[in-house]
Amino acid sequence: MDAKKVLVYRFMNTIPKKPNLDWLKYFKKYIYYKHGNLYSLNLRSSAGKNKTPIGRINSSGYYTIVFERNRGNYICIKNHHLIWFLNTGEWPSNEIDHINRDKLDNRIENLELWNTMQPSGQRIEDKIEYALTILQFYAPEKLVK
Repeated sequence: MDAKKVLVYRFMNTIPKKPNLDWLKYFKKYIYYKHGNLYSLNLRSSAGKNKTPIGRINSSGYYTIVFERNRGNYICIKNHHLIWFLNTGEWPSNEIDHINRDKLDNRIENLELWNTMQPSGQRIEDKIEYALTILQFYAPEKLVK
């Protein structure tokens, strides 16, 4: 199966716009993560696993998978969001950044959570470090020791 083809998975129930932990358990029955890619669990084959990554490259250059929510109602989810979800158990509340800037490198060690609040495009760790510096300088009594 070609990795650039759109694969549509028909689930028994509707998929929420923001997946939850119940959906994660259901999702793990059909798709697995390995070395930065998502693969289909082919329950009909003797091997049980598909060796070709699933998803397609969208117009922005990210791997995505299209899921059918209801008849004719589809939701497109970026692979790196699903990989984050599979590895952390949490749907990303902010943007997921590719550390090496390669949009197709979806290894979990290459993904990091970014905060999109003003100013945008900063890593969470950098904002925390900056906040601690400000507190140490202006309000050291507010820091818990």
